Amino acid sequence: MKPTYLLAIPLFAGLILTACGGDDNDDDEVTPPPTPTPQLAIKGNVKGLSDTIKLELQKNGQAVETLSIQSDGTDKAFTFPTMQDEGINFAITVNTQPAAQTCSVTNGSGTLNATTAVATLVTCEDNPNAELTGILRDSPVAGINYQTETKESGITSDIGEYQYLKGEHVTFSVGAIMFPATAAANLITPTEIAAGNEITKVNILQLLQTLDKDCDVENGIQVKATSHELLADTVLDITSADFDANINAAFTTKNSGLTLISETQALTHFDSSNRNLLLGSWLFTEGEEQRTVLTFKDHSSYIMIHEHESDGGQSAASVEYGHYTWDSQTGSFSVSIIAQSDGSGGFYDEGSTVNNATVNLDKLTVSFIDNSEGDITLTRIEDKKDPLIGTWHVLDTEADNDSFVTFLPNQNYVIAHTANTDSYEGKSPQAQSGEFGRYIKDASGYKFTATVESDGPNGLYSTDSPDDYLFSSIKITAWGEMIAVQNGAEGGTFSLDYIGGFVSELVDKPSSAAGTSLGRITSVRDISGFISADIVNKPLQFDLEYASDTDNRCVTSFGNNRCGVRYTMLVQNLTENDIGDTIGDVNLTEVTSNTQINTSFSVTTAGTAAFSYNNTQTMTISPLLGKSCQGNQRALIGITDNANNLSLWQVELTPTQP
Repeated sequence: MKPTYLLAIPLFAGLILTACGGDDNDDDEVTPPPTPTPQLAIKGNVKGLSDTIKLELQKNGQAVETLSIQSDGTDKAFTFPTMQDEGINFAITVNTQPAAQTCSVTNGSGTLNATTAVATLVTCEDNPNAELTGILRDSPVAGINYQTETKESGITSDIGEYQYLKGEHVTFSVGAIMFPATAAANLITPTEIAAGNEITKVNILQLLQTLDKDCDVENGIQVKATSHELLADTVLDITSADFDANINAAFTTKNSGLTLISETQALTHFDSSNRNLLLGSWLFTEGEEQRTVLTFKDHSSYIMIHEHESDGGQSAASVEYGHYTWDSQTGSFSVSIIAQSDGSGGFYDEGSTVNNATVNLDKLTVSFIDNSEGDITLTRIEDKKDPLIGTWHVLDTEADNDSFVTFLPNQNYVIAHTANTDSYEGKSPQAQSGEFGRYIKDASGYKFTATVESDGPNGLYSTDSPDDYLFSSIKITAWGEMIAVQNGAEGGTFSLDYIGGFVSELVDKPSSAAGTSLGRITSVRDISGFISADIVNKPLQFDLEYASDTDNRCVTSFGNNRCGVRYTMLVQNLTENDIGDTIGDVNLTEVTSNTQINTSFSVTTAGTAAFSYNNTQTMTISPLLGKSCQGNQRALIGITDNANNLSLWQVELTPTQP
């Protein structure tokens, strides 16, 4: 409990004594305070859920609260966070049905009392003819043909999606080259298609990565229509040990200019892609107010925070921070500790307690060396309809403290620190610390209230100012950055970068023509940010791709009629200003017209470089994780005009001669 709550008890008791005593006049009567109406938490259970459902609570006929519940493969208990007065008329309804299921509510309405408050049962059943969506992934594979028992022909979407019915099989193909049929599922990789045949798996990986249209498998694999045309009459056995030689012969015969990439290169990328699936945050729930949030920051480090006390010295809001190794093919998994405050909780207790991890799109299964209590399953923290949900990262360079802010459904939040240095008066700082709590968003902004905390005033909540609205606004950008504006006269703006993969729609939006989508890609931000030896003090070149009719569409001006498809850029003179922000100079030249922009830029706390020209447009450059096939830095470049129209491209920053 918070110190302010503890102090309120003796203060309130003293006030009662003063009111009741100190006067011998028995004729004076004191009116007792009214008896408060008892309040109850409305609870229930969900059975059979396979996706995410949103429930709605109505009070006296008016909707008062919604609650999202995500499946983890087991029956789920739920509790609406806000206590309600006993005696009200209440009703629980399904606000949003889960994908491909229909859920019904029983014992979910009536007069609220101790019995009805815990009687609700939500039962979910599969819709047998509901169309499901799966993803084909090495990286997400776009433009590949597929067929199922009920779908004669289809093409995967720009982020690898395909449609199927439950129980069907799916067959993918490129031209006349057919892959083995496999059971349709929410995630399919060459591993599932090959069904244990290593030769088949590697052949599929090599072919898909070779045919990628932009030689950048990190942003997804895009199979062009011309690739299907090229191989339309090439009937080859993808399961054969001779596939490499046969496909290369076909490439040569057709004068394609293609050569199958090596097995080593294909497997290396597949491993990197699988590792990207692990990134982000995962939720494990042991019961009410007993949650653990696990975040994989990058391919080698993790952090977890516990909401509750447990055996072995685990305290509420305690944290474990460490390194991990993971073989994405075998699942072999182990950890080593950097620092911790959770005793023997978590994954480390005088050594790694875990030995295997298997990841799907939205499920993570972890096995322990002592597996007496079985595996645990964690659910991915994300919401495709709400980009705020997930984990956001910021580094305090002065304190060398990484902070991870996780927004959960139902206006819950979590924050975890690796090296907190703050504490309330009279207490010592807890380095590995954090908060669990709830937040509200209204006309005043965002107000956070911790239910458990160990980080003093260094989180999103402080007992020193419990009623403050910390942020006036929060904006989520298309390049994976959260921009928060602090309230108050001295409030500023700071940014956090998204942890894990996110989908962006690339678009060109010139000033005199309608914006045109260039397709969606899946990206992971490079959280080391823009300050990189690959970028600074090196002349770089990048191209902006337009949808069509380049000559006429090349009107996305950057400044006074500056227009172009190819740019060169030189970033230099990096330094810190008086308040610790990174700043520098940039020279941007449009190659065709040789027009130049020389201006200063700043780097956000999320590592994005931003600069403007004549206050007409702003350019942002956000480095992405993973190199191009040429070994160059990849980035998302955005241009935003004064009307808030955004153009967004993924580019390769190619070194040029000075």
